[in-house]
Amino acid sequence: MDSSNSHHNDSPGTTLRRTNVAQEVAAGLREEILRARLPPGSRLRQEQIAARFGVSTTPVREAFRALEAEGLVRLDPGKGVLISRPSIDSVRETYEIRAALENLAIRHAVRALTEDDLTELAWLLEEMDHTEDAVRWIEMNNTFHDMIYAAAGRPKLRGMILNLRDSMAGYMHSAIQGAVASGRASREHKEILTACRTRDVEAAQRAVAIHIHHTVDMAIDYLSREDAAS
Repeated sequence: MDSSNSHHNDSPGTTLRRTNVAQEVAAGLREEILRARLPPGSRLRQEQIAARFGVSTTPVREAFRALEAEGLVRLDPGKGVLISRPSIDSVRETYEIRAALENLAIRHAVRALTEDDLTELAWLLEEMDHTEDAVRWIEMNNTFHDMIYAAAGRPKLRGMILNLRDSMAGYMHSAIQGAVASGRASREHKEILTACRTRDVEAAQRAVAIHIHHTVDMAIDYLSREDAAS
């Protein structure tokens, strides 16, 4: 039962349990958003989410606040909690920041990647070329890039890149289809890997910059077509 003064009477154990429940609800919703099961612009109703997860509305509100801080949902005074749909300006700014951060990450990663890392990266690209499952492709794509960020040995830098990536993930499932179907994404990934194999920092930075440039163009084109259709 929720009441206005329930927080004042909570024991430390109760507060911890509620926090854990809120984290579980947030994790469940986060996965659904990132996999596009909850599409951008859709509304999250507090009571329905609470019933679906079998919890009270208090941890649901806390989960909403956590997801809002991550940029995955937004509070609309007239409509409640909505799955974030980024504006074109927001997408452009996000990828400008990512370009700078990933340029730094690849510079540190190129000489730090081990032969085992390079073998696994090549295996991932091979698997991506043969999967027809869009969700699986995106998961492997994220793993490919994250392995490179991790090798940079800069955990704060890696965290910033991943947060920016996840803030845009909800609509990317639909937006990337053209790049995957044309083979462009595959070619660009292989150019990044080739530069890493030869330990060519400048070539790796160029390949990453081109990849991000094409990704933001694709995302903006997708949002523009959505805006025109609405």
